[in-house]
Amino acid sequence: MKYSKIAVFLVLCLSFAMITPISYAVFNPADYPKVTPVAPFKESEFPFVAALARASILADAPVTANSLKIVYLFEDGVAPESRAMIKEGVDNFVSHFGTIMDYTSGPIGVMAYSTLEGGLALAKSFDPKDKVFVADMERTFSTMPDPKVMGCRATLAFSVGYKRFLVIGAPCFTDPFTGPKNAPVASTHELTHELQASINHGINMRNPVWKTEGEASLIGGVMSVYQGKDYWPVGGREFWTVRNPGVRTVADLVAIEGETAGLTKLQAGSEYSTGAALSEYLIAKGGFLNALLVSQISYKTGYAKQMAGFREAFQIVYGQSLDDFYIEALPYVNYVSANPGTSLPTSTEAVAFIAERLGSIKSKRDAVDKAAADKVAADKAAGDKAAAAQRKISIICVKGKQTKKVTAAKATCPTGYKKK
Repeated sequence: MKYSKIAVFLVLCLSFAMITPISYAVFNPADYPKVTPVAPFKESEFPFVAALARASILADAPVTANSLKIVYLFEDGVAPESRAMIKEGVDNFVSHFGTIMDYTSGPIGVMAYSTLEGGLALAKSFDPKDKVFVADMERTFSTMPDPKVMGCRATLAFSVGYKRFLVIGAPCFTDPFTGPKNAPVASTHELTHELQASINHGINMRNPVWKTEGEASLIGGVMSVYQGKDYWPVGGREFWTVRNPGVRTVADLVAIEGETAGLTKLQAGSEYSTGAALSEYLIAKGGFLNALLVSQISYKTGYAKQMAGFREAFQIVYGQSLDDFYIEALPYVNYVSANPGTSLPTSTEAVAFIAERLGSIKSKRDAVDKAAADKVAADKAAGDKAAAAQRKISIICVKGKQTKKVTAAKATCPTGYKKK
């Protein structure tokens, strides 16, 4: 994509493959229970799907304490307001997902720069001894547009999954309520890529690209905040819905499974926007945790770096083929294109819809959790009983001048005898 044709609101996301893969147990599809597909959403329910997806993310990722370490690197030219905005978004995101992302003792680096020269120097300083990383930064910054030229029209950002490092271009500060709407989303978008990589210990699955980037657009908007307020109703979702192309086809959805090379002008870039609509529908339908699970299972298959791995994982998690999902979700994708902007989650209809869907999903999950908890309790009781049987005690019993020593788990004196 030529930068002269970049849209006004842009987040540039780059992904790097981890050098050393982690080891998983041999993949066996039979290890996963068969799933009954969830019924498709009705067209009359489309206005509430976005709110349901958001509610699912927040319900499955509640605020919890965590020990995730964040290292901030800011170039001198980055405005204090931009620094505060970035930190606010990072803090909010980590408060929800920090426990998932805390799989290693190393920190996550968050860098913001205002010039290419300063940005490159600052990026390399994160780990100057890692020659591969330093070479990556030199190569990446050589392709980045000059922030001075881009100005306040866009926020350029990318993440380095194997290094847990985020880079955000911040040459100037513009209040997102009056200027470009994507600034608060930049840090949370890129952190979503770190979340995606965390479930596979640093490896971000790029297949399909629409899920990797679309999910980041969606979750980045849900988790973005500005000056202590939830930014989702203001610009978090609007950021990507206004960029959604017109009427799409199933072929368009298949096209954004891969990288943007070779795509038509209409398709290019839609992995962020159309992909977000697909991810929104998928999370609303199947829950947020399943959206993570499908990528995790995809990595475990023997062909993780191919779409075949994702297709197999999708069938396992959702009980439906990916092609059938495209056909089902396409009307919603086109609905979002025709109805950009925020789907308010506070209307009476939306609240009732969310309660019905999430309540049903949660009740099933609670039933599973209860069964698991009951089994743990039963196992503990059995263990305690067995341990008690092995713990014998001795007591002395007397009857007049007679004495007896009794040894047992529950030692008691015979009839007529008293414990001494």
